[in-house]
Amino acid sequence: MNTIVALMIATVIGIMILPRYYSMVENGTRQGSLAVTAGQFQDLIRAAGQYENAHTSELTAAIPVGGTTQIALSTLISEHDLPPAFTATNPDGQAWSVYIQQPTSGVLSAVIESSGGTSYIPKDEVSVAAMTGHQGGFVPYDGMLGGLTADTAYGASGTWRFNMAGLPNPGPGHLVGLVSAGAGSSDAGVTTNDYLYRTAVAGHPELNKMLAPLDMGGNTINNANDVNATRGVFAGGNPNGGYGGVKVASAYLYGDDNNAAVRTPGAVFLQHYDGSSADLWAGQGHFGSNIGTRGYDPYVGLPTGWGGGVHSWDGYFEGGLGVGTGGNVSTYVNNQGYVSIGDRLEVQNSVRVMQNGCAFNVGNACFYGDNDNLAIRAPGAAYVQHADGSAADLGAGNVSATTVRLGTDNGNAWPGNGCSPNGALATKNDNSGLLLVCQSGVWRAPQAQISGYVPTTTNGFAGYNRTNSITGGYSCPAGTEDLGIETIWYGNYGYSTLHLCSAQ
Repeated sequence: MNTIVALMIATVIGIMILPRYYSMVENGTRQGSLAVTAGQFQDLIRAAGQYENAHTSELTAAIPVGGTTQIALSTLISEHDLPPAFTATNPDGQAWSVYIQQPTSGVLSAVIESSGGTSYIPKDEVSVAAMTGHQGGFVPYDGMLGGLTADTAYGASGTWRFNMAGLPNPGPGHLVGLVSAGAGSSDAGVTTNDYLYRTAVAGHPELNKMLAPLDMGGNTINNANDVNATRGVFAGGNPNGGYGGVKVASAYLYGDDNNAAVRTPGAVFLQHYDGSSADLWAGQGHFGSNIGTRGYDPYVGLPTGWGGGVHSWDGYFEGGLGVGTGGNVSTYVNNQGYVSIGDRLEVQNSVRVMQNGCAFNVGNACFYGDNDNLAIRAPGAAYVQHADGSAADLGAGNVSATTVRLGTDNGNAWPGNGCSPNGALATKNDNSGLLLVCQSGVWRAPQAQISGYVPTTTNGFAGYNRTNSITGGYSCPAGTEDLGIETIWYGNYGYSTLHLCSAQ
């Protein structure tokens, strides 16, 4: 049974490979679309910066302090800041907009937004922002990444935050970019240095950005809220006396140069944000013990003597199901309905073959059946035998046969010998072929069922008389019908009648 389960698991895991491939293709297509959006985003950020630099004086004079103006994409195209064929929407139908602000006198800031269309799911808007670069950002969903809010736009990898007050807020699932460099932008007239600031500086997110690797010298970072990173590299094995390189409450994520493991005092679950069960996609799966699905316990409820492996409700396979050991298949079912059984099939109730014809074949013989009849079709004879091969009795209603070959009751068929049951037939044990009937427990030659007689004539002449060979007189045996079938004229001797005695 363990082998059966192992093969079932292997089959299920094999079936999982094809959906995974389709998922990879679909994911690759989606990533290509997001990359196109990121390319548009970069073009717009660059174009807004160029336009801002070219029109610093006009914009500073035209935009009131604290005010905002929108720059049409057609303007950026006509000034060759954008290519002539630039489209006003991204692949997801979101419309691009460019705004110029003057937050303080003499300081300009460009903001690029996408609005409408199909809102991005969280991971997609984060992905586009990251591919765009440090000037790309997004409007998050409330509570996203631990506590972000939709009234503030966030830069890729947390590089900046921008309050959307004073601008149209496109809402969660949309993109926001800031032009943070270039003469005439929000950097103009502001003196900065290479120090890392502990607090935010309005219009200068770069002052809160590390420009080189940070070496903590083995010290601990405490009281951090969210940590947004592209990648985390942790020590392998069991550092600091723990059970893995990453610790969450009492659970650990362990990894070394070859393997990874989740180590926990309880169970491991794969869940959605709301705690409901999530799907698992993998290549191969190896399990050290039993599996229970659809709410069934891996061990409880198995038949006595069964080791288990998979305990579930239904099993469905697009290919075949095989049972065997060491790579050899003893029994299998394929997806065309063909079943091969290596040894023996035991059926507790019944077997029904839906299609007429030879349903069971043994060698060159077959068991045939249709809606009305059945037959054993064989190139030779058909026998009814006991388990040891000896002849067995056959019970039936009516029997139609071309010929019937009778035995000699194992040599006992002789008139006067005992027999059983009454009505049995045999041939006399002298090779004569004489038929014997078991009557009243004794083998007897059967009486003729058709006989006759001719009685004395009407003139009393008995010279032509014939007695009945069975009764010895001028009468029919009991159980037969006396039929006068012909009148015979003997001239002066008078008339007589030919009587026929026929079985009723």
